[in-house]
Amino acid sequence: METREKRVEEYACPEGVEVKVNIEQMYTIIMYEVLVLFIFGGLLFNWIWGGLSEYQGGYGFGKTIRFVLLSSEGVSLIIGCCLIYYMIQYLLLYCFFGKDRRSIRRSYSWKSSGFLLMKPLALKYYRWVLLVPFFVLGVFPMLHGFCVGNLLIYIVGAFCTCACSTDCYYFVKLRSFNAEDKIMDGEKPYSAVIIKSTY
Repeated sequence: METREKRVEEYACPEGVEVKVNIEQMYTIIMYEVLVLFIFGGLLFNWIWGGLSEYQGGYGFGKTIRFVLLSSEGVSLIIGCCLIYYMIQYLLLYCFFGKDRRSIRRSYSWKSSGFLLMKPLALKYYRWVLLVPFFVLGVFPMLHGFCVGNLLIYIVGAFCTCACSTDCYYFVKLRSFNAEDKIMDGEKPYSAVIIKSTY
């Protein structure tokens, strides 16, 4: 009991800066990103690679999106991308915490899901946790699909970019803090306490 109380006191951070993200504002910005990536990106993709009329290009683009969203193969692909996202996030946190599984807990919410920190972690490491899935699953496959003319890879990359944009938005929210500052997750998604390294 004494050890447990000591552990709680050690990681309780009454002094610190509380950071909260406006979830509604974040999702509104992401909806605009979805429109840009799928509508304007699709038109640009067709203009460069398709050489089709607007109707034929739109029909082909819509058919590919229907395949990704409504077919069993497409749904399996999306579920696989989500599992890879959680795996990357967990492995990074696991390594940064020195292979201590008790420092990470799973979070379920209708607004978001992922892993939360049970102990403070330096922001220089936490920023990697936020950005690696965004680039590895989203931006790089989207650019690769666009550059080689593969519409399916482009759409999956664009989907993953939009899905991981919440982490990118959170990264931007935390950019004003020093890399040596430590972050401790709150109870709600995208809320945390930042423990300043120097005052």
